[in-house]
Amino acid sequence: MTKPLWVQFPKVPEDLHPSHPCYFKTRSEYWETYTGPVRRALATLDIPWNAPPEPEHGLVIRWGFPDRTIVAGVCYSDYPDLAPWAGSTIDLLMKMKYHPDREQTAEITFPVYPGGFCLAVGAGTGDTNAFLADELSILRETKDTAQIPKLFTTGACRHFNTYIPNRKRFEKICVNDWLDPAKYWWHLATHKWMLNVCGNGYSIDRKTVEACAIGCAIISDRGLEDLALPDGNYFIHGDNIWFVDGPDDVASAMEAIDGPTWERLVASSRALYESCFSPESMGAWYLKCAQEQL
Repeated sequence: MTKPLWVQFPKVPEDLHPSHPCYFKTRSEYWETYTGPVRRALATLDIPWNAPPEPEHGLVIRWGFPDRTIVAGVCYSDYPDLAPWAGSTIDLLMKMKYHPDREQTAEITFPVYPGGFCLAVGAGTGDTNAFLADELSILRETKDTAQIPKLFTTGACRHFNTYIPNRKRFEKICVNDWLDPAKYWWHLATHKWMLNVCGNGYSIDRKTVEACAIGCAIISDRGLEDLALPDGNYFIHGDNIWFVDGPDDVASAMEAIDGPTWERLVASSRALYESCFSPESMGAWYLKCAQEQL
């Protein structure tokens, strides 16, 4: 397929207009968390990468093909409504939390693609590049060789005693002790099972991607069940995740996830990271989606 001559995407927060959340909100939370994965993905491509000449009001990737420029919007919103993007002069939208079957109220004129999601160690406060280059192989080896036969719940779903009813349901089986987010992955690597609880209107967050990168036996409520992922992938019960309807089902899930089933979930969640969330796979996917617009 035709290769772009260049790609354009913000390199520093100042490449965005001061009104953009990735500029004015806590940079570790927004700038690094939501633009970092895209920046790492673009860096894997053998294409010259430029910063925009003036601050951008929207988070977009511009692909400079020989005959035209393709503009891809990047959306990290928790919610399915695309109203904020309606009327945008973009050619396609890469939506990180994309649930095609959920209610869609906006009239849009561009195709929507699943955008993968963010790996941002410690909510962007950690060194994600070092995690990928140095830590990940050690964590995978730890996961494969030594497991504490417990369910890891501390910090797994932000705080359970919040206004989010679905997370509140699971509070009785979870530990609410404070946990250093920069060391979260060591608990993922050493505990046999990991609990993921989605909130109302929410689905995936960065901790799910960390769990997939390491290769975890993920037990989750059903907020991830209809999440579209790059290249036609999904979270599939019994393959790369184990879905439960509520906290009363978690104990029986742990009993079921043992032996070959546990090994399958570990290998398949890791494979999902490699095919959907790694910088290399996201870079190739974003480029492919742009090429389909030519």
